[in-house]
Amino acid sequence: MGFFSKLFGKNEPEQTQSIDTVAQPAAAQISIDTAKVISLLGGKDNIANIKTTAYTRVRVELKTAVADIAPSLSETGFDGYMMINGKVFHLLAGLHADAACDALKAKLV
Repeated sequence: MGFFSKLFGKNEPEQTQSIDTVAQPAAAQISIDTAKVISLLGGKDNIANIKTTAYTRVRVELKTAVADIAPSLSETGFDGYMMINGKVFHLLAGLHADAACDALKAKLV
């Protein structure tokens, strides 16, 4: 009997699921304009680091600050962004953050 069943007096059968039987999501498909994103962020030479964070965001650290990217970001495929400070952005990609991060990293090489 689960915690809430004990608490509220309901006698429900426990449901358990093995980790092995949990369905894994299919490979993420995302369409982003990587060239435009890199351009908005000041070019390849201005990007210090790119990594995923919090499963749904791509964290981009810049060497020098850039102007507001909001007007053009919606055309790139990202849902939005959060500016942490002038040099750190979180690009909102939903559950496709890993794929978006990989695509951006590939364009920087």
